Amino acid sequence: MTQSTPATSATSTTSIHAEERTLTLTLCSIAFRNDPIEDIVTRAAALGFDGVEVFAKQIEEHDDEALLALRRLADEHRIALPVISPYFAFTRGQKEYDDAIATARRCVHAAQILGATRIRTFTDVAATGIGSDIATDAHWEQCVRGLRVVTALDRGLQFVVETHGHTLADTVDATLKLLERVDAPNLKVLYQPTTFRHHEGVDASFDALRPHTAHLHLQQQGTADGQGWLEAPGEIDYPAFFDRLKRSGYRGTVSLEYCFKGVTWERVEAGYRYLAKHLRD
Repeated sequence: MTQSTPATSATSTTSIHAEERTLTLTLCSIAFRNDPIEDIVTRAAALGFDGVEVFAKQIEEHDDEALLALRRLADEHRIALPVISPYFAFTRGQKEYDDAIATARRCVHAAQILGATRIRTFTDVAATGIGSDIATDAHWEQCVRGLRVVTALDRGLQFVVETHGHTLADTVDATLKLLERVDAPNLKVLYQPTTFRHHEGVDASFDALRPHTAHLHLQQQGTADGQGWLEAPGEIDYPAFFDRLKRSGYRGTVSLEYCFKGVTWERVEAGYRYLAKHLRD
């Protein structure tokens, strides 16, 4: 179901700006989930980000007019809105399955107006989610059915499945199994190095999933309080991973993602400068 929207025929500098670089550096707006998305867009643009990954809850109350205004704001600041990030849960029962489909429909409509090309996709969320180690055939069947439904809503959009614990994309084998079973050309991978740091390894997992990867999340290094800095020493050798990423020829989007509360713009700016130092052409 590909919908026509008022923005479909609009001339947009957003897409022009996004194509100026071979790799797009974006900021996940979930870091400032309680702030207006418009404020985040303008501040991210001022720091030098190429785009903002829009946390879906921040546009839940936006009607078409408000979404068009957000797109115009982004265009004015020469910044893209390439990814919308909702939460889906396909393995928790019928109600949450139905809610996920409804959320996907809203996000597809918003993406068509904002000019987004990707929708962040989960199979389940939170520490209580169904991981591949405990999933039953019924869990797999329901998830595969749900992903087939949402990816068919608009084949022009990529649905990027986030690798994450307690989901059906928590290991390399499970992620590849999911892609194979859904068999949708626009189902891709959102690769997170942190998912694999304790098993499988960053290098091996990235190499295995690289052909399917269209988006990345880069997060803070773990600390006792869970509020580290991206550039802090830790379990992941980010400079080495950045070299691997560039050698791979990756040309998608890369998001700086801070999920903990109390994130400061100082921390975000430092993270951006670190990414720009290593990943800018």
